[in-house]
Amino acid sequence: MADNPYGDGGTNEWDNSHRGDSRSRVVYSRMRVNNTEACNNAIDQLEKMVTDQGRQLHDMVAKLRTALQEKDEKIQMKDEEIQQLRDELALMKKNFDEVSSSRKLMGTLGASSPVVPSPARVTPSRPRSKALLIPGMQMGETLYKFIDRELRPNQKFNSRCLQIIDKLVRSLQARTSPFRIKRIVKGGSLGKGTSVKDRSDIDLIIFFNGYSTVQELQEDKDRLLQELENYVKAEWSNHLLFKEKTPYSVQFYLKMENDDKEHEVDLLPALDITQSGRQLSEIYSEMEQLSGPDRDPYSCCFAPLQLDFVTATKRVSTPGKVKDLIRLLKYWIKVEDVPLRSYFLELLVVRQWREANTPQDINLEDYLKNIINQLTECKTMAIAFTDNYDYKEYRKSLKPPFLLDPANPFRNVAPVSKREIDMTESKAANLLKRWEEA
Repeated sequence: MADNPYGDGGTNEWDNSHRGDSRSRVVYSRMRVNNTEACNNAIDQLEKMVTDQGRQLHDMVAKLRTALQEKDEKIQMKDEEIQQLRDELALMKKNFDEVSSSRKLMGTLGASSPVVPSPARVTPSRPRSKALLIPGMQMGETLYKFIDRELRPNQKFNSRCLQIIDKLVRSLQARTSPFRIKRIVKGGSLGKGTSVKDRSDIDLIIFFNGYSTVQELQEDKDRLLQELENYVKAEWSNHLLFKEKTPYSVQFYLKMENDDKEHEVDLLPALDITQSGRQLSEIYSEMEQLSGPDRDPYSCCFAPLQLDFVTATKRVSTPGKVKDLIRLLKYWIKVEDVPLRSYFLELLVVRQWREANTPQDINLEDYLKNIINQLTECKTMAIAFTDNYDYKEYRKSLKPPFLLDPANPFRNVAPVSKREIDMTESKAANLLKRWEEA
């Protein structure tokens, strides 16, 4: 029996050995289970650590972007204040020179000679009007004085508006539920620095995380707009009054103490496609395959490129006088009911400034007259920029009139209907006629 190889009733020694093997297998099996659990726990902890660190990094980047944007806005406002002071100094110098010239003339003629008043000097940049050039101008008022009196916004007031908007931006970025925000870009006239006194608007383009395509975000846009509306109504009712909800945005009025003027705030959900790592040509090719309505949601996604185009060119900030001209044209289309978009005027003015090699000082009258002359021939306008694309690759059959968005080859911001074109050309011709009478 001792040699029985099958162990059926064999020796104790054989049986003990067999039982030992069984115990070893049980222990090994338990060790495997324990090791698997430990590995899973370690993986879970690692994933949590990576997620937490990713969130912290995301928050740090968002705060840094916000801080940099706030600094850029402060620098921009300082630039405008400096330009305003330069204009005032130029006016003071001109007045001083005129007084000095008059005194020299009086000294030359002598006390007994009759003093013949010198004819009013008309300089290209400061016309004196017989007829009022722009509605609201005072008789004899120059364009510079009119802009300063009626159009250029109070910088302190703008700063107060931006402080409230900055707080709203930070509060939105701090939220992690029911949505997560990647970053927020401030556009509109207040964000571009082209707002008119007592009338301003700001667009907050909110780039959301968690979406891989524009179409995916578009399908969820109704929910996002409702969540934004609910949050602002609940947390910001002291400063923001609900206006309406559109298919693309939630609109509010910004309320300021001791102020009854209109200041609109639009919240627009978007996907950050310009910072997604994809080439713009790839995005444009994707849009080329879509119908017109399906391309529309892409427009606000290009907001950072549009903002950069208007506010700076090759790292040269758009100077205050160029923005003053934009303000003047925006005022003109409002008071004379000219059917043009503000963005169209911004692009037209910036184009002229760029073609002049981006000078820091411009002749306001010359620039204005050039723009108005272009508007009298609006139907033949054909303008496209090459900063981001060659429009012929995507719009081979495009015919005038057109002025293409420098960020979006499929968006024509020029007037295209016969009524709009006829009205624009007529209003521009009337302005030139008044100019000749001035």
